[in-house]
Amino acid sequence: MKKLIIAMVTILFVVSFATPSIGVSTSLKMETSVVVTVDKPINTDNIEPEIATDKGIKVPVITKKLSDKKILVTPLFNMKDISVNWKGPGKLVSWEPYKGEVFIDSEANFKKITTLSNKFFVDSGPPVYYALESTREEPLDSQPQKETDYTDTNTQVLGVDEGDIVKTDGKTIFYATEHAVYLVNANPTNPKVLSKISWAEHMDEIRDIYIDGNKLIFLGIEFANNNTVIKVFNVADRFSPKDERTILQSGFYSSSRKIGDNLYIISNKSLYEDFELYYKDTVKDSKIHELDYGAIRILPGGLSNDISVIGSFNVNDKSAMNASAILGSSNEIYMSESNIYLSYTPIHFYYTFPNDLGTAKEDELIRDVSGILPNVEQLPEDEFGFYTPQTTYIRKFSADKGNIAFLSEAEISGTLINQFSMDEYNGNFRVAYETFDVGKGVKSSAISIFDKDMKNIGNLKNIAPSENMHSIRFIGDRAYMVTFKNVDPFFVLDLKNPKEPKMLGYLKIPGFSDYLHPLDDNHIIGFGYDTKEYYGNTFATGIKIAVFDVNDVSNPKVKNQIILGDKGSYASILEDHKALMYDKEKNIFAFPAILTKVKEGGKPNEYGDISFQGALVFSVNNKEGVKELGRISHVEKGTESAPDEAYFIDRIIRIVNTYYTLSEKQVRANSTSDFSLQGKYQLQQ
Repeated sequence: MKKLIIAMVTILFVVSFATPSIGVSTSLKMETSVVVTVDKPINTDNIEPEIATDKGIKVPVITKKLSDKKILVTPLFNMKDISVNWKGPGKLVSWEPYKGEVFIDSEANFKKITTLSNKFFVDSGPPVYYALESTREEPLDSQPQKETDYTDTNTQVLGVDEGDIVKTDGKTIFYATEHAVYLVNANPTNPKVLSKISWAEHMDEIRDIYIDGNKLIFLGIEFANNNTVIKVFNVADRFSPKDERTILQSGFYSSSRKIGDNLYIISNKSLYEDFELYYKDTVKDSKIHELDYGAIRILPGGLSNDISVIGSFNVNDKSAMNASAILGSSNEIYMSESNIYLSYTPIHFYYTFPNDLGTAKEDELIRDVSGILPNVEQLPEDEFGFYTPQTTYIRKFSADKGNIAFLSEAEISGTLINQFSMDEYNGNFRVAYETFDVGKGVKSSAISIFDKDMKNIGNLKNIAPSENMHSIRFIGDRAYMVTFKNVDPFFVLDLKNPKEPKMLGYLKIPGFSDYLHPLDDNHIIGFGYDTKEYYGNTFATGIKIAVFDVNDVSNPKVKNQIILGDKGSYASILEDHKALMYDKEKNIFAFPAILTKVKEGGKPNEYGDISFQGALVFSVNNKEGVKELGRISHVEKGTESAPDEAYFIDRIIRIVNTYYTLSEKQVRANSTSDFSLQGKYQLQQ
């Protein structure tokens, strides 16, 4: 089999460069990589050019010898609007922009990157062991049902699946805990475990699973070697899954997506002196395959101490995996049906702690490098005393049937809140972010729109000054945003003209929404917290579900809302959208939650005692809004105030006329009509 190939396409940089004559020290632009031609042959591959700013500050670069007199030079810091001078080796003949890709290429370059990155940045193998347990005692139970009469994972993009801890095909429920995957028969009167795939203890934990026909795929982490581990099992025989494939991918598992047969896995790997980048795919062979420095792409000005690895493979054939690697970690991930977008927000030590980093020589270097960075001396503090990163890079990759290629990069002055900050629509890329005005010391929100080449074409800035963005949802020609400081502004934003985005209207109510979900074209469901004022301070209290009516875009309204529990209540949907079961056809949604109750006479800022943990089920429509239908709990009655957390429900799904709820210790089946218990199975004692 061929070695892993990093498939990337050429990116064109359009920059004006002067081409000086021999020996003339002319101010030059270095916003991207350049090809330097000198007047005499270079006798070494380890080239140390002298390039300095007009102030005499040496510019950190990596190099590649192209020929006896030509050198490819790539700056490690952002050189926008900064002029430089060439001082050697040799006299300068020409200085031209490089229009191709740049890779680390050599150990010397790698050492330069690691030496600098480990000073300036915060850190943003072995065989896989498992055990199979089967409960084959009788034929597989089944119930008459339509092929699609069940709820799927709540995903961001239609047609792009996301990994979760629970998946189903309507007949079997696949449930992942940290160390095992259970295959549960979806029979309401007998929901028993058919088989169990368990990790050995040292294999740490499972993060996500997928199901594709008779293929069960799960993704986990091996902490000791910081690897992402992917397992593929054939589960045609639900009582006896067959191990078909193991893949190791360097780096800590970040996220994944699946389109059709192709699974895409994103991991982050930190740079250290003993750094190794490798992969293993048992479809190819049982060996560990190392990737050399020529497999890692670097963008001009892209110094980082992390690498993003994007692996992909077809779950239903035996072709070996593909991968792309690029310097810079992946913070948030968005995927459309054809492209992958990775956000990267570098955080620099020297901005925040310029006097606390090692020797005087190192401190001098830090000050020098700080001096060549435009318009930034120190990261601004927010009201809590935390420093706010000011730049986020969005890297765009094409994803065509498992083939990955780097396309282009965009830059914004701010940070994203989650994956819903990004969206692709009609060929354009849209991003919502928090930004910070250093001069005014004020945080606000913004939306920027980029074309297919990631060129900025439209902006809407200064949304809700002094407030934090809590949620954002792009839906067609609109975006809906919630910010918060003391009240909950719900904004309706018009993006129909991508070159001139504008605000249509807003509504202010107590509380805030951390997740927004579309009900229909003119109604949005918000999930968040209610708030109360107490002695001049604002406190989050119970969980709030609100239905926003945007028929009149200039005057949005709340159709109705429900408040659940008191201070200390929590629902995982507020941090993980996949915890939501949404049944559009039946106008039903549900999610697990912990509800608290403050003792009579308690104050708004007091935490309540746990009064309920389980799944909450609601009806919702655009006429009546939201209404609670029922509750399901695995916690034994009378123990709510001090429950066994292993009975806390992780997920709820619907199959035909049954709600199935899953916790670490139990599976329950309840009727959708009256919530009566139909059957249960003990996963653990």
